Amino acid sequence: STDNGDGAFDVELEYGIVRSGVWYSAKANNGFQARAAAAMSEVVIDLVEACYIGHLAPARPCLFIHDELLIEVPAGTGHEFELEFLKLAERATARICKHVPLTWAGELCDRYSKSAKRVLDANGRLMVWSPEETAT
Repeated sequence: STDNGDGAFDVELEYGIVRSGVWYSAKANNGFQARAAAAMSEVVIDLVEACYIGHLAPARPCLFIHDELLIEVPAGTGHEFELEFLKLAERATARICKHVPLTWAGELCDRYSKSAKRVLDANGRLMVWSPEETAT
């Protein structure tokens, strides 16, 4: 229904934006990617507000790349922060992805690493990951 007759298509993105003149594969992917980007945008907006003027202060967002958030939290508060963040992220993404609940999980580390893993103690509380745990 969005074929322009010249092999190009229109794709409706989030927030009422329409991209015209894309090829078929891009049409199939753009809508999905746009929805994911919009969902993450909603999370980032709510996160910044909660960290600077809300209930997640004094935590501070530091970095957002594609689908990853790096947030600095006071020492010893990682588990409690994650519980509150999960509620925030669920509400924010539900505004965009109304019928598909998204799941979230974090790692707690004292330095950034793509190798970081989620570590829980015997009581299921989030613990600080250390690079020494994965050293061979």
